[in-house]
Amino acid sequence: MGLLRDNMSTEELAEGVSAFLPPSEEEVRRVDLLAIEVRFEKDRDPQALLHELFLLKAAIAVEYAMGMLEKLGMKPEGIKQFHDIYTRRLSLGLAAASPSMPGRSVALWMGRMQAYGEALHRPHPEDVHLNVADAFTRFAGAPDDPQLVTLCLDTCRSLNQTFIDAIASLGNKP
Repeated sequence: MGLLRDNMSTEELAEGVSAFLPPSEEEVRRVDLLAIEVRFEKDRDPQALLHELFLLKAAIAVEYAMGMLEKLGMKPEGIKQFHDIYTRRLSLGLAAASPSMPGRSVALWMGRMQAYGEALHRPHPEDVHLNVADAFTRFAGAPDDPQLVTLCLDTCRSLNQTFIDAIASLGNKP
């Protein structure tokens, strides 16, 4: 099943978007290499890069999904409902994944979701995704590192294509 299909509930859509968040084998391999190659700030753990990539994907995916829903004609109330369901599900998952500090995980996620969303919607002379890359490299602990900028832009491009393909295939019967 693709990301979209006819007569999908908001809950099913949130679940469908969430399916794109776990890092692929290629992303894990790439992040593992970057954790070795990139010069991180001294107080930053290079092993946290994969977690930051997940937070980036989660935050950007919700923005793209809301844009897709708007483009498909969903009313603002429905888009808000989707956002609430998506963020609640992800918050519960993150809290469960770190039982020793569930509140910290959720607060980190909510902060990243806001920061990445703002970056995506802030004007940029070339590409708004460069705003996102700036935020990503800073959160990762290697401000403006070109390899991390490329990782971020590739991730955004891939997610964006997923949503473009979903819109294009809506209504196509397999």
